[in-house]
Amino acid sequence: MRRQGYLEAQIAARYGVSQQAVSKAILIYVRTLPVQSADELRRIEAERLDSLYAALLLGVAKSAPCCIEVAVLISERRSNLLGLDAPNTHRITGANDGPVQITSLFCSRAAYRRAK
Repeated sequence: MRRQGYLEAQIAARYGVSQQAVSKAILIYVRTLPVQSADELRRIEAERLDSLYAALLLGVAKSAPCCIEVAVLISERRSNLLGLDAPNTHRITGANDGPVQITSLFCSRAAYRRAK
């Protein structure tokens, strides 16, 4: 049903299950697919997103706020689907941008226990 364009919420309502259950089932299915089949699903979804985006262009050109908002959401989804966004990275550092001192954490915890 997802390939036919139904939303996860619509599939869930039809079968009387939660949207999360549908999402999990789809994820399990996609993970078991050969790479070629998964690529085909990505292509189909990208085409679906492209057609939705194209349908909004007139509203975007007229500066309709709701069309602009949905167009941005579609663009974000497409970038995520195709892996175009750079991965999020986080850097954890200690004092003066140096390494984190793990031993100080343990020492502080031991001192806390002694103080009790």
